[in-house]
Amino acid sequence: MGSTIALLLLLAYAANAQPGVFDIRKYGGKSNGDITQAVIKAWQGACQTAGRSKVVIPKGIYRMGAVTFSGPCKGRIEFQIQGTVQAPGGRGYFKSGSWVTFLRIDGFTLSGGGTFDGKGKSVWGTKSCSGIKYCGDLPIVSTT
Repeated sequence: MGSTIALLLLLAYAANAQPGVFDIRKYGGKSNGDITQAVIKAWQGACQTAGRSKVVIPKGIYRMGAVTFSGPCKGRIEFQIQGTVQAPGGRGYFKSGSWVTFLRIDGFTLSGGGTFDGKGKSVWGTKSCSGIKYCGDLPIVSTT
């Protein structure tokens, strides 16, 4: 009977355990710095984790280059942005067509209340894109 209770408690704990947390700071990400490599490493760890995992970009301002987060992954992933993630300046940087892409990920959640800052007018300018819905190589966030 004692071992049955212990087993039930262990199962209840496992069911309510925190998901694997992959904070970009553990991978070298720093506020006011470029987090491109740190977020790629955190994503790779989360994607290889069975069960639930979470990539965390904490409060602060970060710069990030063009990144594709792709699956399939071994488990469900929450991508939590608490801070502001800024695109690099200049239109020429986005020749690939997007800035941030989430691709082929089952059970994906984007949360946290943070911001993807594509730099707005400072990137596309007011004259060259006036009245155009899509203006070439601009920073965009896309999912497929």
